[in-house]
Amino acid sequence: MPNWVRTRLTFNGEKNRVAEIKELVKTTGKDDEGNDYTNDFDFNKVIPMPEELNIPSSSYGDRGMKYLLLNAKHTILWSDDDRSFIESMKKQKEEDPDLFNESIELGKKYLNNISKYGYTTWYNWSCDNWGTKWNSCEVEWISDNCVEFETAWSFCYPVVQKISEMFPDVEIVFCFADEDCGSNTGDGRMIAGKETDDTEYPDTGDNRAYEIYLDLHPEYEDELVYDPDLDTYKWVVRDDCDEGDDFEE
Repeated sequence: MPNWVRTRLTFNGEKNRVAEIKELVKTTGKDDEGNDYTNDFDFNKVIPMPEELNIPSSSYGDRGMKYLLLNAKHTILWSDDDRSFIESMKKQKEEDPDLFNESIELGKKYLNNISKYGYTTWYNWSCDNWGTKWNSCEVEWISDNCVEFETAWSFCYPVVQKISEMFPDVEIVFCFADEDCGSNTGDGRMIAGKETDDTEYPDTGDNRAYEIYLDLHPEYEDELVYDPDLDTYKWVVRDDCDEGDDFEE
């Protein structure tokens, strides 16, 4: 499982423009089982992922792609490792032809996607174009102009920047914090796709990093407290802890 990063975005601008943003990022549809679903902050509505990239990202596809590429190259150019790989694939073809064929078909799709989009699958495309490998989750609009959600591993910077470019008259105030307390945090403002000078990304363990974490995780404000003697934040024992559940550093 990834570390989850909680993000809050506040949109400051004319009400009709903020309403346009809310409408832009909302999507409804049906899942693979035919059930209705809604995503109130869908990255695909801002930076659409090509549908052809929505295929499995796996070592089988990588092996199939490598096999196809090597067979398109003259054998005199193969390295010893290449020859060993080809032999292993031939063995797989004999022992498990279904898996071999699956690898080849997926490899063909990878090569086609690289040619068209520069990526084999959704994974690297998402990391580069959304800033995180998956779409948003746990989305909640906590007011008419403020939304919170979570992403895997990192902040969705490219998505926020794109919205800012699309709505240059709306100021976006952002903050984010990793569930790994005191690391991977940031807060600031963006206007017309540009960060303002007061935007900051504190170092891990910096007091400002803990402050941002607590702003986004107020449920821990009684457990993660500032110690003036140490000039840092530390976990303390809760009154309702069971014996042995010691949060103090």
